[in-house]
Amino acid sequence: LVFSDHFPSGRYAHAAALVDYRQSLPTSATVAGPAISQDAGGGLIVAAAGSVSEVTLYARDVRGQLVYRSGDNFKVRLVPRMDGKQPFVGAAVEQQGHVADQGDGTYRVQFTPVVEGSYSLEITDSRGNHIQNSPMRVLAEPGPSITAMCVVTGGGLYRAVCGALAHFSMDTRDGFGNRAQPAEENIKVTLSGPRVDGVKLSVPVSKKRNASDGTWTCAYTTALAGLYKLQILLNGRNVQGSPFFIISEPAALCIERSNCVGEALAGRWHVGNPAKFVITSRDEFGNKLRSGGAEFVVRVMTYMRDGSSQPEVRGKVVDKGDGAYHVTYTPESVGVVALTVNCKEPQGDGTVKYKAVMGSPFELEMNPDYMMPEMCSCTGHGCEGQLVAGDPTEFKILAKDRFGNRLITGGDKFKVEIAGPHGKTIYPEVIDNDDHSGTYTVRYTPVYQGRHELLITATEENPTVKTKHRKARIQHGDPIFVNCIASETLARCCTAVGDGIIGITVARKPATFLVVARDRFGNARPVGGDVFAVEMYAGWPVPIEVTDMGDGTYLVEYTAGDEEDFHGPTSYTISVTLNGDHICGSPFNHTVVPLMTSAPTTEAIDVPSLLTAGEAAEFIIIAKDSDGNVCTRGLDNFRLEFSGLVGRPEDFDSVWGDIKDLKDGKYMVRMVAELSSYYKVLLRITLDGEDIKGSPFTVTVIPSGLFNVGFWNSTFRMVDERAVSKCHLAGLGIEGAVAGERAEFNIVTKQSEGEDIPGHLFAVELRGPEYLTGTVEGPFDGTVYNATYCATVAGVYTVTIKVGRFALPGCPFQVTVRPDATDPSQCKVSGDGTHSCREGEEARFVLRTRDMHGNPSFHPYDVILVTIKGGGRVGRGKNAHFQATEFFGRVRNEGDGSYVVTYVPPFEGAFSMKVEHSVTENGPYTQVAGSPFQLKCDVSAKRKAAQDLAAKNLHYVIDRDKERVEGARLAMRNTTAAAAAQVPQTIVTVQPAAFQDQTKRKTGLAALFGNRRTVARPVINEITTSPTTNSVPPPLAIPQHEDREDAAIFDVPGSLASPPRATNNGIMVLAKSPDKTNRSNEMAPRPVKTGLFGMGFWAPPVVDKVMLDPISGDDHPEMYLAESNQ
Repeated sequence: LVFSDHFPSGRYAHAAALVDYRQSLPTSATVAGPAISQDAGGGLIVAAAGSVSEVTLYARDVRGQLVYRSGDNFKVRLVPRMDGKQPFVGAAVEQQGHVADQGDGTYRVQFTPVVEGSYSLEITDSRGNHIQNSPMRVLAEPGPSITAMCVVTGGGLYRAVCGALAHFSMDTRDGFGNRAQPAEENIKVTLSGPRVDGVKLSVPVSKKRNASDGTWTCAYTTALAGLYKLQILLNGRNVQGSPFFIISEPAALCIERSNCVGEALAGRWHVGNPAKFVITSRDEFGNKLRSGGAEFVVRVMTYMRDGSSQPEVRGKVVDKGDGAYHVTYTPESVGVVALTVNCKEPQGDGTVKYKAVMGSPFELEMNPDYMMPEMCSCTGHGCEGQLVAGDPTEFKILAKDRFGNRLITGGDKFKVEIAGPHGKTIYPEVIDNDDHSGTYTVRYTPVYQGRHELLITATEENPTVKTKHRKARIQHGDPIFVNCIASETLARCCTAVGDGIIGITVARKPATFLVVARDRFGNARPVGGDVFAVEMYAGWPVPIEVTDMGDGTYLVEYTAGDEEDFHGPTSYTISVTLNGDHICGSPFNHTVVPLMTSAPTTEAIDVPSLLTAGEAAEFIIIAKDSDGNVCTRGLDNFRLEFSGLVGRPEDFDSVWGDIKDLKDGKYMVRMVAELSSYYKVLLRITLDGEDIKGSPFTVTVIPSGLFNVGFWNSTFRMVDERAVSKCHLAGLGIEGAVAGERAEFNIVTKQSEGEDIPGHLFAVELRGPEYLTGTVEGPFDGTVYNATYCATVAGVYTVTIKVGRFALPGCPFQVTVRPDATDPSQCKVSGDGTHSCREGEEARFVLRTRDMHGNPSFHPYDVILVTIKGGGRVGRGKNAHFQATEFFGRVRNEGDGSYVVTYVPPFEGAFSMKVEHSVTENGPYTQVAGSPFQLKCDVSAKRKAAQDLAAKNLHYVIDRDKERVEGARLAMRNTTAAAAAQVPQTIVTVQPAAFQDQTKRKTGLAALFGNRRTVARPVINEITTSPTTNSVPPPLAIPQHEDREDAAIFDVPGSLASPPRATNNGIMVLAKSPDKTNRSNEMAPRPVKTGLFGMGFWAPPVVDKVMLDPISGDDHPEMYLAESNQ
């Protein structure tokens, strides 16, 4: 109305609105849609569970005309019906629908049933008035089947019995649990089983739908026991739990299908061996049962080869509980065995029936046991009789079992070796006769005479014993021997042996040889009877006698050399024939010679007893045989051997000789002595190692020329040799002497009155380590002379006593001058062990004993004592202290006047070693030359190497502490004037109370001597001086270096005077403890070789050695400071 004035057309629109403005009537509303069908009861809506169903509601007025306006409030409810098919138990009672106003008088009505069943669809307005045909009937059908909601049940899913029908059921449902009804072709069930011939077994499965509840029932039947795989597919996908694995078990026992297996059923067995086989129980399909409980009976009947039978034997059956039954029985007789295997089967009337298993009864041939070597034997001429060389022979081997039964088959392995004489072995062929008697033929031909041993071994092929392939000799290992004799004699094989035909025969001596009769194989004939013809001639015949010894040998005897035509060695021809044929080697050439030279009868003529040095002497050897006849053939092997009796070795070596064969049985000997002196040698003449008659001979060598025989004395007097020969020597001086002592002996003569010789005409000469002469005084009582000599050099001397040119009887002779008693002052000591050593390492030196004249002495009563005393610092840290010790060296006597001394010092330090000598163990002892020896014991090589390595790192400490040292030096310079007086010694006192604990670092001296524990660090706080004048300078203030851990740093004023000890300038550093002012006795100062004190920290005076005292808690060992001018 408002817009009508302005818009003329507006009234037309208003008029239209007035015409359509009608009120709808709910009872007149209708619904329509494709889901609605008509049935006997009115409208029917068929819906799928879980799917949205939709209808259209048309609003109408009282006249039933459509109303095109919206705004009506319709409600939709889905209510279960009490008639018809009921919803699934547990479903909701009712469901609310959804109404959507389309704005044009129509409404879209939607609802979704989720449970299968019959429902009423109520459509009302806001006041509860139903529309036309409301309520409407709704039938909810199941949705499509879902594999996750399918349920498969039944025993057939897990276990089946062969031959029995196995079942299982399948309930198909949709996504809301409603039982669905899929098409049969959408359900696929497969069952696959064990492999048969490499192909998996497939078993058909039947399926059937139950009309009552809509489930599926499946069934199958297996025939082969084992594991099966069941797969159920719905719409191509596995249902819940698929695939299933089913165990198919065997059916009940089927006796007819049960079988027996084992070697004992192979058709042949051996008596005495336990026969074993296994009964396998099976079901009707041939499956092996997995449990026992059946009662099997095994009967064994043996039928002998002669038609008789043995009593029935029951086999032992053992139920193993797994469907197998082990059967054992032991056959005792050879023949045919009938083996019956039955099983008890109870009948319904209480009786028992026996049924035979598959293949029963079994028939076996029971043969003898396997061949046993020890029971086998042999028979025949080749192993029992006497054989003839060259004749073939044979024997048989009889194979037997362990019970002695002859085997009836061959195939056994025999090996035959025939050991003959001379180490010869025959390997004959063994032939298997294969005659069902177990015999083997052995053929061979012996060719050597003597006993042959038959070594027959067999290989036992018995699989029932552990020693399979065992080898042993037959007949219980008893040796089998046969004897072989030679065949007929053959001349060309006969031999002759003996000295009478081989080598050389001595003339006029009976000679013999043997002719040995042999066959064609060279075997000696054991019997005689052959006629051999023997001839011997050398231009003339020699009588020969041949004797048949009856053992196949013939003795031939002859004597050659007695013939008138025999003149020296002669060659003879010896012919030996048999039936006109020469034996082997005939004719022979044989030499007959005179007798051989005999050493006991051979003589040496004119052997000189006195030989002048430098002049050759000759004599003759006459060769003779054992009968004393002179041998004229020569060629004898005479030898000359010279050995010393009295004199020096070089004198003996100068005597030599030569032999010349004169070819007539005589030999010229020429010998000469080259050195001119007095000595005596022994000449031995041998023939083939045997002395000739009179050998050995004594030859005395004298000097040549008149100047060496005593003619030129101050008072020359011609002496008769006969007078000299009456002298002889006596006394201890001719046996030996002691160096430095005068030795005496007597010269006793048997001169007639008026024939005495003045003593000064005697000359006593001693040649040896030195040349010296003796003196002779006398005569006393007219017949005795007193001779003396004195030697100071020990050794062997050759003594010659002569008068004029004649040496006294027994001269020359040897005397031994022994060393005098050991003189300690002359003993010599050598070796590094006399001045240096190392801790823990063995040191050694050698002591050589001498007498007062310097001769090496080695008396058994000498006693050497080595005593070592000294000390050094031991321990570490608070346990460090000076320790004194004493120990002894070990002395080993070398037996030649030298003694090896060894010792091991226990620790580093300084020691004094005394080397003493005595003649008794209880003393007194006297020190040898140079004793006592001062020893410096250094650290061990291992520690020394560590120190040398750490010393190279000291510069690091110096650089690190340079700033602190400069501060200390500056403070010290302020007090230089006060200390400028005479200060021979500077004392640095250390207060232990100021010590601080600090763990060492591996630098400087700490690195040199290890970081093993926390040590106390000294703090130097003052220096006091000991004056040489009346003025005493005040203490010097020293900066405290509390952070130092490896050394105490202090400075010495540059103007301090040098200490008065020129050889030991230095600073003494001593420590003080709370309870002791000065522990100088306990902590002796020690020189320091390496460290900060020698690195240029100190101003003049020159400090070349610093003595450090051990500080409690410091584990620094002894050190030495290198000399420095800074």
